[in-house]
Amino acid sequence: MPIYEFKCRSCGKVFDLYVRSLFSRVEPVCPVCGGRTADKVVSNLGFGARSGAGGGQQCAPTGG
Repeated sequence: MPIYEFKCRSCGKVFDLYVRSLFSRVEPVCPVCGGRTADKVVSNLGFGARSGAGGGQQCAPTGG
């Protein structure tokens, strides 16, 4: 089930929208202001993308 991230044009809130399939029609509604105009944004995949996640470690071990 794909998850899309949108930014509301009215209030600027960034929110997630869960979609049944890749072929479903997406009609985002802002959970804060109810606005129906939003732009899809490029989101981080969550692999240590947030600050502090993983303590700054790399995905693969280094050294020997």
